[in-house]
Amino acid sequence: MPAGVLQPRGFKWIITSRLAVSERLGGLGPAHRKVRRQQEVLWLQKEAGITHVVSLLTNNQNLKAYRDSGFEAHRVPVSPEVEPDERRYLYDKLRDLLSNPDARVLVHGEVIDENLGGLMSGFLVDTGLVPDAVQAVTIIEQILGRPLGARGRALVQHYESGG
Repeated sequence: MPAGVLQPRGFKWIITSRLAVSERLGGLGPAHRKVRRQQEVLWLQKEAGITHVVSLLTNNQNLKAYRDSGFEAHRVPVSPEVEPDERRYLYDKLRDLLSNPDARVLVHGEVIDENLGGLMSGFLVDTGLVPDAVQAVTIIEQILGRPLGARGRALVQHYESGG
């Protein structure tokens, strides 16, 4: 293992000390680096206390490495279109994992994008932590430090309409 630790790109707590998001550990595509992933794993364990990793990638990349590092790793594939059944499966998985009071969960896609922001906004509404889509979007925009566009907002509004 490398001596250094490195905070994953885009790491943010959505629910303080319980649910976080980041970009894919180690980077994406041809820029992916095993050493960087190992440094980010160390940071997640030592600094953030993450116990579970939920990957939204449509392939199994990194799952074995996460498990070998001691995380409970889950693959919850989400397509670029984010189908209603994918959203529901993700929310059910997160509810299940977070029912353990000691769980600290990281959710990642390739990058932090409209889909991830919209999904996290919807999860806040789904759990009742935030009463409506407008407030949830505002909170996620503040946490992520970037606005959600029409695609991300549509995920929350679609969810509220029963989708």
